[in-house]
Amino acid sequence: MKKILLLLTLSISTLVAFSQEVRKSKIYLKNGDVLTARIVGYKPQESFTIEISVNAVVDIPFNDIEYIVLDANNKNTSKPAELKASDINTMPVSKEKKAYGDFYFESVNEGVVGLGVGKIGGFTIDTPLIDQWGGIYGYDKQTIPNTTSFGGVYSANGIGYKNWAFAGIGIGAMGYSDDIGFSVPFMLDIRARLMPTKKISPLVMVSTGIAYHKGSVGSFDLNDGAGVSLKLNDQINIHALLAHSYMRYYGRLSASGAAVLDGIYYNYFGVRMGASFRF
Repeated sequence: MKKILLLLTLSISTLVAFSQEVRKSKIYLKNGDVLTARIVGYKPQESFTIEISVNAVVDIPFNDIEYIVLDANNKNTSKPAELKASDINTMPVSKEKKAYGDFYFESVNEGVVGLGVGKIGGFTIDTPLIDQWGGIYGYDKQTIPNTTSFGGVYSANGIGYKNWAFAGIGIGAMGYSDDIGFSVPFMLDIRARLMPTKKISPLVMVSTGIAYHKGSVGSFDLNDGAGVSLKLNDQINIHALLAHSYMRYYGRLSASGAAVLDGIYYNYFGVRMGASFRF
């Protein structure tokens, strides 16, 4: 009886070892190296996760791979990006991937600061010209220089795609150093991470919408920026942008008695820094 049990144990062990060996693939790298390993993960257009040995799991970027030979179904390709999940029979496909594919929910959160530059367009003041007897004999029209500063927090939530494109709706809370006071912008926000497979990538953004101001005076706002994005892991990116903000008042939002400021605009240059979270 003991001999039979021992024989069965050895047979099962041999079959398991053989099946694990069959599931291994050969990954040919562009630097000439060849790795024999089991593919245990697959991120379309990004990387393969391979198990070289027990407790030795590494990620191989697409750009480092010349081609792959999948021994399990004897298929090879010179373009790893063409592989599908069904080609890799050892890869577990999560429910999230089945449901959403390359799309996912993403939240972008950042701090914003800026300083006004140039002049306020369309806004002039009449400075009275007074003679020595205290009489006014005319007015001097002057354009107010834009020297105000602002800062606040901003959050945009929406849909990401393959770690390079993002579109969402943003809301913020901004404070200004002059009579503008406080504003709440509502924005359509679009961003692009230009090198999605790299750890560090150029990042561009543009957002536009309206803002509510103290006193019920509204404005049209436009923000644009360019900078860098650093990928910390699969869920978190941090970023820093040099940004431009344009604000143009279009008038009163309610009959609360606020002054109509239609036609006045502000230009700011500053920094946007924050992080994005993938869900």
